[in-house]
Amino acid sequence: MASASLASYDDSNIFAKILRGEIPSYKIFETEHALAILDAFPCCAGHSLLIPKACSRRSCQPPCHSSAAATPLAAPTPPPLPFSEPSPN
Repeated sequence: MASASLASYDDSNIFAKILRGEIPSYKIFETEHALAILDAFPCCAGHSLLIPKACSRRSCQPPCHSSAAATPLAAPTPPPLPFSEPSPN
């Protein structure tokens, strides 16, 4: 049986803080249902994250209406972003 601490949403998680603007991010686009940002620790240039705005303990289980609105946003491939490697200095 899950404990009460696991069953509730933690609004101090990093994604909630990004959505509230408490942690800086590079915004690609935003809708009323989702926010797309560049990943702070990308596996490749331009790696991005699509964060649903609905409160959910697991990113793979947002409320149905939120998931239905955010999922089509991930499908189109946006044009490449200009990217250059940081200088060593």
